[in-house]
Amino acid sequence: CGEKYIHPQDSLKISLFENLKKKNFPIKVGSLGSSFIIRIPKEFAKVYSIKKGAEVILKPENLKNIQIKFD
Repeated sequence: CGEKYIHPQDSLKISLFENLKKKNFPIKVGSLGSSFIIRIPKEFAKVYSIKKGAEVILKPENLKNIQIKFD
């Protein structure tokens, strides 16, 4: 029949992701020791399954944008 079914958890994740794309999240830069820090909002952590202690990869795109990759 060619119909595709999405698991309810995946459907919820997709819905949360679509809502995130519609918003801007201003975040202040803080400091911790000699490093700068940013906090990731819980909404992002939920969609991307980010846990405390997770490693991320920062990649500069240009002088105004940084890409953050989660494993």
